[in-house]
Amino acid sequence: MYNSTIPYASLTLTKRGRNPLASAIATTALQILIDEDLSTKAFDLGELFRSEITKIQKTNKHVVEVRGRGLLNAVVITEDIRAGKKKRGAWELCLLLKERGVLAKPTHGNMSVCLLLPTLHVTNDYCSIRFAPPLVISKDQLLKAIGIIGTCLNDIDKAETVIPGEDGMANHHVEIEN
Repeated sequence: MYNSTIPYASLTLTKRGRNPLASAIATTALQILIDEDLSTKAFDLGELFRSEITKIQKTNKHVVEVRGRGLLNAVVITEDIRAGKKKRGAWELCLLLKERGVLAKPTHGNMSVCLLLPTLHVTNDYCSIRFAPPLVISKDQLLKAIGIIGTCLNDIDKAETVIPGEDGMANHHVEIEN
């Protein structure tokens, strides 16, 4: 209830987003972005990610394209990866990455490939995997993740590679070391 004896009561008690705590948190977060120059760090580490994955692309037949801006990146892979009698794709690669300590998200189809690579025909044979590490990731952590991505891309088409969760069971426990 509005109390006219409290000065500026209508400014502090309103539900129109004038929350002083939220404002203080937002101001502090923006100041950290500026002080730690996180936008430049994201730009530089994103360039590093794309250049290292492009090197992997030259030796790995599954990587079709690498794209992104800053630390938000996508790797387009062939969806039809044969491992003996098994067919593996982006989902299985993401499960293998998760098992080895890297989280990534596969997309459902890839309609933007035709815009970026006009020589490709969009079919279900290509799929993007999105990588979005935190802004506070270090260069060493990023290089370790890139190494894991390269290893997983090499291991995915080996029939003996065991991928927890590949059988549809989602109750596997994974421990990730710090």
